[in-house]
Amino acid sequence: MFSCCTFGLALFFISIPIWGPVVVGGSVIYPELISTIPFGVHVGVALPATGAGLDIAQTAVNSRFAEDLNLTVSLVYNKNDTICDDSDEAAAGLAAEYYQTRSFNRCAAFTNSGCGGLITMPFLARELDLLLFAINIVPGNVYNPFVAPTSIGMAGSMDDAGGAVLDLLLYFKWFHVTIISAFSNGVEVYDFFYYTIQALLGHRPDRYGALQIERTQFDPADEESQIKALRLASDRSRVFFMFTGTAKVIEILRLMKKIGLFVPGSYVFIVMQATQQNVYGPPSLLNLPKKDDEDLFRSVIFLHTVSPAGQDLSVWNLQYAQRSMALYGSSTEKGIDPLDLPSNRATFNTVYLFSTLVREAKAADPAGTLTDAQLCSASRLKSLMVNRTFQFPSGSFYIDPHGLGHTDLVLLMSNHETGLHERVGRYDSVQQIFVWNANDTLKWVGNGPPLDEPACGYSGFEGICKDQARATLTTAVAAAVAAVAVIVLIIGVIFIRREKSQQQFWNRPWIANLEDMEPLATPEGKLSFILPEKSSSSIENGGHWMYRGRDVWVVKVKLSPKTQFTDPRIVVLGDMMHGCYNNNIEKFLGLIAIPNTPSLFILEAFGERGSLRDLLNEGIISREFQKSFVQDLIQGLHYIHTSKFRKHGKLSSLCCIIDKHFVVKISKLGHEQLMELNAPNRTEPLAFEFSIWNAPEQQTGRSMPDAKSDIYALGVILFEVFTNNSLLEMLSRQNESPLVKWFESVLTHGQTSTLILNCCNEDPLERPTIHTVQKDIFTELQIRAQDNLMSRTLARLAAHAHDLEAKVGERTRDLVEQRRLCDLLLEEMLPRLIVERLRANLDVTPRMFDSVTVYFSDIDGFGDFALVNSPYDVISFLNQVYSTLDVLIAKFDVYKVETINDSYVVVSGIPIPNGQKHAAAVAFMSLAFMKAYSESDFRRQTRLRAGMHSGPIAAGVVGQRSPRYCLFGDTMNTASRMESHGEPGRIHVSPRTAELLQDEPDLRLTPRGVVNIKGKGQIETFWLATD
Repeated sequence: MFSCCTFGLALFFISIPIWGPVVVGGSVIYPELISTIPFGVHVGVALPATGAGLDIAQTAVNSRFAEDLNLTVSLVYNKNDTICDDSDEAAAGLAAEYYQTRSFNRCAAFTNSGCGGLITMPFLARELDLLLFAINIVPGNVYNPFVAPTSIGMAGSMDDAGGAVLDLLLYFKWFHVTIISAFSNGVEVYDFFYYTIQALLGHRPDRYGALQIERTQFDPADEESQIKALRLASDRSRVFFMFTGTAKVIEILRLMKKIGLFVPGSYVFIVMQATQQNVYGPPSLLNLPKKDDEDLFRSVIFLHTVSPAGQDLSVWNLQYAQRSMALYGSSTEKGIDPLDLPSNRATFNTVYLFSTLVREAKAADPAGTLTDAQLCSASRLKSLMVNRTFQFPSGSFYIDPHGLGHTDLVLLMSNHETGLHERVGRYDSVQQIFVWNANDTLKWVGNGPPLDEPACGYSGFEGICKDQARATLTTAVAAAVAAVAVIVLIIGVIFIRREKSQQQFWNRPWIANLEDMEPLATPEGKLSFILPEKSSSSIENGGHWMYRGRDVWVVKVKLSPKTQFTDPRIVVLGDMMHGCYNNNIEKFLGLIAIPNTPSLFILEAFGERGSLRDLLNEGIISREFQKSFVQDLIQGLHYIHTSKFRKHGKLSSLCCIIDKHFVVKISKLGHEQLMELNAPNRTEPLAFEFSIWNAPEQQTGRSMPDAKSDIYALGVILFEVFTNNSLLEMLSRQNESPLVKWFESVLTHGQTSTLILNCCNEDPLERPTIHTVQKDIFTELQIRAQDNLMSRTLARLAAHAHDLEAKVGERTRDLVEQRRLCDLLLEEMLPRLIVERLRANLDVTPRMFDSVTVYFSDIDGFGDFALVNSPYDVISFLNQVYSTLDVLIAKFDVYKVETINDSYVVVSGIPIPNGQKHAAAVAFMSLAFMKAYSESDFRRQTRLRAGMHSGPIAAGVVGQRSPRYCLFGDTMNTASRMESHGEPGRIHVSPRTAELLQDEPDLRLTPRGVVNIKGKGQIETFWLATD
């Protein structure tokens, strides 16, 4: 049964309750499993897998444990997450809001959908002392007993997967490995896997010390970036590791084949197949989409998480598939069963594990001294799961003494005969060893696994091939001499080659076409002091343009009349600029050469947020932004100084461009080299060189721009960042001598100001290198190379969220206490089950009960007592009577309906039916009433008269204001007649009730005889003996 509603501004949830039977004389616990789900991808990813898995598992455990457990599952939609963001804090916030307003002080636990909230949910679970079952493969630096003691990864951990990769490398003696992944913000899944690999290498030098693992990254949308990454990886290893889906593996392998790098049998790709198949690529791609890819995939090894096989899963897989299709219209890939996917299996196992732990915790508290919240606290439940192996319908799952879940991994290799990948071995994550299939032999391309280092080295001209290379060089020289002789003799060939060279120049990928340019006005409000260029209808003025639908910035560079467009130096420089790939270097998009015009037009990516100088002019920037900008600037300049460029030459805060992600990128790389082509021996300062960023030797014309002058410019930019001085103020101090005397002695804490002053030293030889600057300033500002603005911001947000959670928790506790008092009052007016249904916004429809027992009693002599006593005495007397009976009624399975004047009405068998035991419950209660009343000191001359009758009755809630749970039917009238026709101090029983009590050995009935009952005629009734 599903019900939907909205909650708050951003919370949307579906509650999936399944009500089980209630055990008479026992107790049923109602645990709740709360799951977060990204809203924007719930149809494609999260909901079909999570919803169907939770639904069938919930049905199974409620059926299996019906005698003492009734599990409810609630799905909480996160409207803020539309991309499966594992670092999204909204998931944790919404889960906390749901728990505090809907499930506080109840037996509850968290889980996630395998998509979103992976990093933030553990901190919430730890704060609330609730278990979190993560169905992803989890990073060990978060999911461990110290950071997240109340969380457990149900699909295994990255530590296990990382250990499998490293042990696989050691098994085949592959010591040089390159990890290939896309550029990221540092908090993607493959980033955490890379951090895990590095941590294992650092923590286990005795085991993995021989391994040399490096990482190279690429732009997934840029083929040139991918080619560069592949060439860089091939220069240092033949074993590549990728944590991505099969689709990207196919793309990379085809690209290697296209550029001539791939040699069958020399390379091996190790691919960690992701647990979310429908995100990273369907598993059917393992069946090789094209025949041409068979030789490529023979070099691919897949590692895939898996649990040992459990019982026959055909029934469960069929139910899973049918439920997913019925509820969400979703199905798995053809040939893939739902429980084959680790995330689906983890979702299924989570429900079983939580239910098992709750039942064991309940059994450990037979006296019932603990509340539901105390019973299901994470500390209590986790103590029950450690160092145990749990058997689920989908297989076994081991949790070690530290509370970490472990799953095994399987190794898939190509079967050359079928063309498919098949299982050849399994990695035991607990023993940390590979177990190979006894009947399978590993099939390689060639005589065995690829060598760690080829016989001829990675370049192909080392080792045994060195002499061969020398011979090849001699042959090449001879051939070249012969070719020159032929060229000299055949003059016509020279002209043909010139034409071909011209054609090749215009066909280069970085030669842009003027027809692809579209003008675009420059946004108002941007400042430009040194370069007063503006966009116009003519490209001669440069500025902001559109190139093939992309925003670009055009810079004009004048050439000397003697310099031709096809000058080899320009071609080499263009190739260098086009091949420059770094996250902190502005991308060079192309060059436009217009015939009969002595100018070149350079196209670079457009910075959406302007230059660093523009941002500083807008106001003071925060400390985190300062650290991020300094890190980006130094990393970009380090790349330039270690590349073939060796220098920038025009470095300033005006050419430090900020993109939409607030990443600083250095622009105008290569512009200085183009100017040097025009005037290689110039001694006079150029127009740009009067600026404050130019070193003293440049301003006086003593030296050309070099790496040392870049360091000087870097010092000035750092001064701008940390002091936020305006450009006009800095220009006004430009002529002071020495130049650095206007740098305040203390710019910031520590040695940062000293480092800036050293960078701006008038003697170039005294300035530090970029390596020294990077080391010192990263140490002083506590910057890590893998950090970025996003990771720092997330850390601060997490701390802020923690403070807010503490304040919200305090206010919530006050609210819950007031709500508890209100609930107690409400439960005094209505049955608890009815209150629970009303609180859950469920309908409370009137219901017919086939067999119940109704009890009526009044006080004989009450009328005379009321006439001779004051109203206060009357009220005091009734209060003593009803208080005494109210205390007794709590000991029996009965429900107090109402009190009218001196009448007291009780019923048994509603709202929770109790079979045929309602008559005995009311009989024993009646005896207790008679005994207590007769022995009381307040009864005076009055006596209690009671009657009871059994039969069908209708019950329901009546009224909107001050609602009451009312009973209707002839049974009520007959019970009232039994009381009114009875005698003081005796219990009058109808024939139907007497029939139900005849098998009770502790009760004795005596016939009264036939009595004329008003409205009923002659009825034979009975007395219930009170002795």
